[in-house]
Amino acid sequence: MEDYISIRTRKYVGKGTLSFDDSVTMECDFEFMFRNDGKSKFEVVLYITNDNCSKILDLLHGERVYYASFEGNDTKNGKIKIDNMAIDGGNIDGSTVGSPSLDKYKIRDDLLRKILSVNRAEQHITSFRNLVFTSRLRFLLMSQAIIDYESCQDSDILTSVSALSNFQFGPTSDDSNAILPNIETFEVNIDDIQITFERNSEYDKLISQCIYNRNPDVTSTAIIDIKKSNIDRPVELLNKICMLLSFSNGNWIIPIYTDNLKNGRIIRTIFYNNKIYRFNNPRHLIDPRTAPYTQLVDFLSRSYSKYDNLIDDFRIHKVIEYYISGQVNSIRQEKFAIGYIALEVLCNVVPLYAKRKGDKIKPKSIEETYVKLKKLFEEMKFELEENQIQEITDKVAYKKVTIKDAQRYLLKDLSLPIDDNLISELYDIRNKLYHGVDYNSNYQELSEGIIKLFDLLDRIILSIFGLKGISYCSKVANYKNRTL
Repeated sequence: MEDYISIRTRKYVGKGTLSFDDSVTMECDFEFMFRNDGKSKFEVVLYITNDNCSKILDLLHGERVYYASFEGNDTKNGKIKIDNMAIDGGNIDGSTVGSPSLDKYKIRDDLLRKILSVNRAEQHITSFRNLVFTSRLRFLLMSQAIIDYESCQDSDILTSVSALSNFQFGPTSDDSNAILPNIETFEVNIDDIQITFERNSEYDKLISQCIYNRNPDVTSTAIIDIKKSNIDRPVELLNKICMLLSFSNGNWIIPIYTDNLKNGRIIRTIFYNNKIYRFNNPRHLIDPRTAPYTQLVDFLSRSYSKYDNLIDDFRIHKVIEYYISGQVNSIRQEKFAIGYIALEVLCNVVPLYAKRKGDKIKPKSIEETYVKLKKLFEEMKFELEENQIQEITDKVAYKKVTIKDAQRYLLKDLSLPIDDNLISELYDIRNKLYHGVDYNSNYQELSEGIIKLFDLLDRIILSIFGLKGISYCSKVANYKNRTL
């Protein structure tokens, strides 16, 4: 199965039908070049004749059309279908066939006007009745591209082999540079489905290259045996699993494509339109060095079971997206700012989360205002009762729940220690960055803040997943194992 993954480029050519809307369809040749590193392209060559030019003109006189769909067959009789594509406006050219006196020209206008301008089309139709106009268009995939080669029964068992980018099977050496044993595969059961993760046959070479040049590549596969009737299940499952793997691995791990095999033959290929990110040499949150991946398997199985509920409660998918975006960013200011956005996403939903639990968060500003007013009245020798001071406090205090209030509530709810100094320290750095303070000359405070911020996020996210007792690599402890 490694052979399918080691191919860096897959090319498909053939003929098909391009549809701009329900009324405008055009026959065309196509070329689909899919690359493991995400630099894929889908190009079509349109042959615009007198017979179909009126369709284009009708479309041009209407509203702009930005998207198209495609169905066709490649030369190996694979049926390809793409539901949604967008024209890549920077890669459009046109030419004419049948008249050497007309030079090749670039067409510059919006979408189909880029294919053929109205005036020029009318001119050519009038003057050159037998001309065929050709235009080569490049499209960006906005949905999956599916290629079907064979049909099969719903009861047939298929092997789903999905290519994953950037997944590193643990570090090659420990902190003392001692070589660690290779682990080539591990398994995890999710919803009664067994997923086997395997290293690419050229894994060591690929990882070395990824670390050196940071270019993404397929480093591993996820293998699932499943019935044809559930052929779409691996896609949904892998998207969630890869999000969790990315969090634990400190890298963007993305499913790139899936081959569905029957008796060793590919019967369907699904190319995903997922954005592929550069490789980041990770510092793993969940230590994978305890063979056979017991910590990582425990993390995946336990966190997956709560993932959907946590999307509703905490928008956990967005929190993890910002977390990883911050982790892989090499610019310190941006790393902290993006990481703090992950914390803010969590804090923004905490008041509603507390309300669903029947709790009400009392802003600390009310207590602080009361203390300040009481001290002020004492200094001014105003004799006021406690209830009078409280009444004044209720009128003048800021009563909205702040980010810091939400953090305190969340930490208490998760039975994590509340460190007001840490909360204030991180908040102050956030404010300085948002107001343009330059950390280039003195970045020690920022560097330490980054470590503390992401360590706090680690503990919060792991606790939200209900993983108390799990061993994780603590950033504030120089990535030594700690028990949550």
